[in-house]
Amino acid sequence: MLPMFEEYLPQVEGDNCESIRKMLLDDIMTLNGKQTIYQMIRFCERVKERGGEPKDPLDYKHEYLDRLEARINNRVEKIRYGNESPEKYLLHGSLSVLNELVDRGWTLYLASGTDIQYVKREAELLGVSKYFEDRIYGALDDYKKFSKRMILDRILEENSMTGESLLIFGDGYVEIE
Repeated sequence: MLPMFEEYLPQVEGDNCESIRKMLLDDIMTLNGKQTIYQMIRFCERVKERGGEPKDPLDYKHEYLDRLEARINNRVEKIRYGNESPEKYLLHGSLSVLNELVDRGWTLYLASGTDIQYVKREAELLGVSKYFEDRIYGALDDYKKFSKRMILDRILEENSMTGESLLIFGDGYVEIE
């Protein structure tokens, strides 16, 4: 994301490459865990601040996802065709934790700020979709119809639960909030 932002950000006289890079990285990391579109919206604000005319945030998002796909495609293909173990890309011990939770009768949900088609593909490739079944959620182009908060609220409501009944793993915006 950072290289794309650096490429598109209008240059202003007196720019310091390091401070621009830090500003953009801070914007990206501040919104980490939220849907990608929010980072794109913030980038559009930066473009405007610098006198530029930004594209639609959704256009930036799609370009970013295309660039990301090109970068990771080799890894995806290696896993898909069995040339590399999915476990190489999982946190150490994560399968043991998932197995233990399922063995204890817990119902697991996966909610990601990444677009749904990629979340489902990655869960399948990494061998974890079986733990979540049809309870895998991800971002939509219509970003107002999806958020992790919305998913959490729905889980609580559908299961007549309170927040104290949830155990959440994550390092994103919503998990920390």
